[in-house]
Amino acid sequence: MSLGQSLHVAMIVASVLTFLFIIVQRTFRGLHLINQLQKNI
Repeated sequence: MSLGQSLHVAMIVASVLTFLFIIVQRTFRGLHLINQLQKNI
């Protein structure tokens, strides 16, 4: 692979990881809110 190709792949991997990280954070936040609601009931 040339340098340009590896940089391109690295950018794709970085954006996918960022996307997954945001989804995981939102999921954990949602689960945390659900747990708090269940405690209040």
